[in-house]
Amino acid sequence: MVQVIVPVTHDDMEEVMSNDTSKNPEENVSTFYRVCGGRIPINLFIISVVSILLIMSCFCIWIASFTVTKQVIEGLSNDLIDVNGEKITSYLNTFMDPLGKLSKSIAYDYNNGIATTSNFRTYLFPKFAEFKTSSCGYFFAGPPSTKYTYSTAGSGNKTYPVYSYQPPGFIGTLRDTINVTTGVVTKYNSTVDLTPFYTLDQDYYNSTIILSTQLGIEGVYGNAYKPYGSSMAIYHSSKLYDPVQYKTGKKVVTGVTRVNISLQNIVDFLSKIVLIGKGFCLVSQQNGILVGGSINTLTPDGNTNLHIYNLTERDAGQLMKEISVKYGDLNELPKRITETVNGIGYIISHYTYKIDNLKWNVYFVVYQEEVIASLTMTTGISVGVAVTVMIIGVIVSFIIGFIVSKPMKALERQFELIKVLDLDTVNIGNSVFKEINSIFGNLKTTVQWLKEIKSFIPEHVFEQLINSQTIEMEFGSVNIKKNESFAESKHSMGTTNDGVSHADLESRIHSSKKGGGSLFQMGLSVKQTVVITCQLKGFFSMEQPSDIENGFKKIMNAIGPITKVYKANLQVLPKFALQLALSANSPGEQDKLIEKSVELAFKLAKAINQVGPDFYPRIGVSCSKARVGNLGTKTSRYYTIVGACVVDSEKLCILADSFNVNVLIDTSCCESLQADIARKFILKPIDKIKKEMNNSSIETIYEVFGEKNTDNDEWLYELENSKKNNAFAEYYKAFDVFSADFWNGISQSEIKKEIDHVLGVFQNYLVRHPEDITTERLISILQPCLNISKMEENSIPIILSSYYSSFDCSYAAFTNVGDVRALPLDI
Repeated sequence: MVQVIVPVTHDDMEEVMSNDTSKNPEENVSTFYRVCGGRIPINLFIISVVSILLIMSCFCIWIASFTVTKQVIEGLSNDLIDVNGEKITSYLNTFMDPLGKLSKSIAYDYNNGIATTSNFRTYLFPKFAEFKTSSCGYFFAGPPSTKYTYSTAGSGNKTYPVYSYQPPGFIGTLRDTINVTTGVVTKYNSTVDLTPFYTLDQDYYNSTIILSTQLGIEGVYGNAYKPYGSSMAIYHSSKLYDPVQYKTGKKVVTGVTRVNISLQNIVDFLSKIVLIGKGFCLVSQQNGILVGGSINTLTPDGNTNLHIYNLTERDAGQLMKEISVKYGDLNELPKRITETVNGIGYIISHYTYKIDNLKWNVYFVVYQEEVIASLTMTTGISVGVAVTVMIIGVIVSFIIGFIVSKPMKALERQFELIKVLDLDTVNIGNSVFKEINSIFGNLKTTVQWLKEIKSFIPEHVFEQLINSQTIEMEFGSVNIKKNESFAESKHSMGTTNDGVSHADLESRIHSSKKGGGSLFQMGLSVKQTVVITCQLKGFFSMEQPSDIENGFKKIMNAIGPITKVYKANLQVLPKFALQLALSANSPGEQDKLIEKSVELAFKLAKAINQVGPDFYPRIGVSCSKARVGNLGTKTSRYYTIVGACVVDSEKLCILADSFNVNVLIDTSCCESLQADIARKFILKPIDKIKKEMNNSSIETIYEVFGEKNTDNDEWLYELENSKKNNAFAEYYKAFDVFSADFWNGISQSEIKKEIDHVLGVFQNYLVRHPEDITTERLISILQPCLNISKMEENSIPIILSSYYSSFDCSYAAFTNVGDVRALPLDI
């Protein structure tokens, strides 16, 4: 089989071996000192080390300070909120607990016969007055319906206490005005309200009976409400039993108590709660209606309490809506959450106040920026201190560097004199540093010895010593330039090597180092491989070398980026041919190898066609298992591909030139991924061939006609593209006339009709594409079938199914049976 060879020269191997630092550590150490030695000033070293230490120390201290400060601030903030939560809960309890106990106590007194109809007026007044309730009394269902209660009449500032009662048989309500201090009636029947009143029809009566029965308790709290012109209020109701039956142990419900109390004190208390900055608190019922808060919770007219979602001050309503959307039921919020609304961060704390059946939500909202304001200030102070310390540290490091480097510089000056044996001008002092002072002492002794030796040295030696500095400097400059030139030369050799890109070589070196063996291991391994052979047409007609050079440069500029993207191994073959190879190194790569290769071939053809009308490609693509690896000796190794795909791609390239098409692929590219190939590209069947005469397999070869595009937003373009795809699909189906499956189920009488239909498809295509050689050949193969007699019509499917073309020194199409022959085509 033909092989693709990537040469790796002896110079490349020497460069690779010289780059392996593990093989000669001493050489690499000397290289390091040769490059870096004598280039780092001691001042710079000391300043850098001290600065790095200061920066690291300041950074670590700042991190520790920031973390601790943040935790402390968050802890203090949480503690403040917890304290306020406990304060509010305790304050609410001082109102709600006495309210429930008062309601239950007057119910107890009635149930046990202490409070009776005859003494309700005198019994209830002390409770009404001492507990400062807004109403306190009994309500009986009857029949007849009766009630006895103290309450407050009027609105606003014009309120006065009354004793309201409904005697048996009276449909409405009678009210007596009383003295708020003594309870003495100041005016009987001050109001006679004839509006019918039935205890059984009152919501508080029915809800008390139902809810207390469900919960198994004697009394319940009602929802807070706001009477018109008055402050928020809440009531507690307890069940009343028949006193006579109650003594026998039977509980027969006859009515309920109702004790109302104003929540104005609670509202005032909540309005005075102070949190961090602009933080605020809210207390709401389970239904979202607000009881009060440290911000305005009333409508503009002041008569109605807002729903928690309708708050406008400080965007509290929008905030609670966002929280509800994110967390669901506001009644089940976690204890602490954070939320951002309109770019503002909030910290929300949720508490629940619960007593008997009453459950209220308490929310504390603080602004994140206000919580971390002190943290920001602390951070700023820390950064300022750190910068100050760093500046001072750098200044100190300058001083230290100067102190340490001063004797070194003195030594440097003295050694410059000693180097040229100018010993009389050598002046060696002392140092405060013990080690340096010892060096000075030894150097003094050395200078004394040199002075004694100097008398034995001829004068011309001193002249040479003085001139040696200039010579050494010039030599060093030349050496550096030589090394740079040598490095550039090696780099140029590495990058211009035929068939091996610099990136590919580095990749292989890296892979070999990971394996721990030789960089280019010997031997072949079996891989799924696709070979693309591309014949560049247009060069043979050029006579001037400059035209060939410029044309080839344009083509390489056009296809170079494409081959790099697809990581294809590119070879330049004789006669202006290109050969590209792609191999699957893992099972995962095999799934997309063929599709990737066909896409590469199509893009290569497209790129070459765009270079100019003088150049056009003829490309063959084939896939097979191939043996890939390195062959040769230790000093000369060659990258090789051995497999059927190499020869087959060259044959397809020749056929592409003969058929005047850009890209040809064989069945090997359509076996495993036909669906993907057909989905992405328009494939046009060209012919059925036998690649080897001694091989019985017959394959179909396809032209990659174009790339499908169904993602365009313009519907007219998409419609036109769809028609084009459908036309090729019809052509594809018509080509099946050369397969045995096509003739299954077709009777003898319909054979020529099918052939006539297929000929019509091919002829219509030829009208649209008169330059198509392959379609003209297929028509010439099918037309003789129409002239076969009826007696031999049954042989037509056999003839066409066994049709194929062979590839040899000449290309001729023929069938196994019959007289039908394809037109010969010389290669």
